[in-house]
Amino acid sequence: MPTRRDLMAAGGASIMGLADTGGASANTPVHDEAYFSSIQASLHAAGFFAPTLVVDRDRLLANIIAMQRMRSSTLDFRIVVKSLPSPELIQFIMDRTGSYRLMDFHRPFLSDAAERWPQVDILLGKPLPVGAAAAFYAGRRASRLRPERQVHWLIDTVERLAQYRAFANQSRRNLSIALEIDVGFHRGGFASPRSVGEALEIIKAEPRLHFAGFMGYDAHITIFEQQLGPQHTSLSRVSSGYSDFIAAARAVDQSFGDSTSRIFNTGGSTTFPLYRDGGAVTPCNEVAAGSGMLKPTFCDRALPDLLPAVFIAAPVLKVLEGVSVPGLESDPRGGATDAIERARTTFVYGGRWMAEPVWPRPLSSHPVFGRSSNQDMFTMPASVRLAPDDYVFLRPNQTEGVLLQFGNIAVYSDGAIVDVWSLLQQT
Repeated sequence: MPTRRDLMAAGGASIMGLADTGGASANTPVHDEAYFSSIQASLHAAGFFAPTLVVDRDRLLANIIAMQRMRSSTLDFRIVVKSLPSPELIQFIMDRTGSYRLMDFHRPFLSDAAERWPQVDILLGKPLPVGAAAAFYAGRRASRLRPERQVHWLIDTVERLAQYRAFANQSRRNLSIALEIDVGFHRGGFASPRSVGEALEIIKAEPRLHFAGFMGYDAHITIFEQQLGPQHTSLSRVSSGYSDFIAAARAVDQSFGDSTSRIFNTGGSTTFPLYRDGGAVTPCNEVAAGSGMLKPTFCDRALPDLLPAVFIAAPVLKVLEGVSVPGLESDPRGGATDAIERARTTFVYGGRWMAEPVWPRPLSSHPVFGRSSNQDMFTMPASVRLAPDDYVFLRPNQTEGVLLQFGNIAVYSDGAIVDVWSLLQQT
């Protein structure tokens, strides 16, 4: 596989030299044959012949710009690392947004960010076992980052807070503590303003603990719209509830409710557009997002004007006429009872990713033969012409669970693979 240095030496375009329009490919239809044929040719030219994760840098840039235009100037932006687990990808987004606020979910990623970017402010996006905090400090390398001010540990219960308080005292470390509040998603955290009061009192009384603020994830607004009703109605309930938590914090200590010195975080890629009007719709002072900038399929409804910017390119290994399922060889459809045309079969290199084939179209998995992570099988009409060494392109359903299955990212821009971005290590 070609290295980053090989590609850059071959004349890859400068990241910062891209125009703010997002490049020519940003206006290409999702399923345009010329578009995917260009990526295929660029992968062949760059020497990629295994399943490869491809990020369209021009589309990524256009999506970043579009999302920044959605964001109210009154709200800060926090980059969600788990959805964008590549240091070069995160750096690209930092450069374009001017944000050095990160949301981290995994201790190794936290350690990497603390060492790589000493200027960042890191909010944990989920409560980690106190042992993870101990491991973070034990494994720290020399860095200008000051974790007592720049790393905010997320706490969801009084019991976990007691563990972190004990660790702070035993290790003689000052810890910045953010509290996870339940604003309707019901995935844990402090369930009511009243329940959060005890935790706030503990923090106030403990010199080694500092109250950083609240994190209230709001994904239920879009995920459970059928059960909860219109998004604007759910947003209003979330905002009202969040205001009650801030009031409870202010009741414990007036400074705890100060939006200029505390973090009041909400949002995600599917709810990001709901906060366009900033303070008019929310008491929060920052929103977080990650996946939307690459636009996997789960973001399609929330971000219809953005373009898919990440694909899996799977080399075609075999193309067979007809469909042959063991024990059902006499059935030209291999036992499939649907109306899908299945005149030919292809087997690709790798597979069974959380992803859907998008080119060539239409490709379909087979209900009887099933899926394989070794050689995934797809059927197609006779009109779809594939040959060995072509590529099948798939769109990930999400980024956090898919990107880390690949060794690197091939970066596509203006008709060529211009760079290789690495992925974060999970250990």
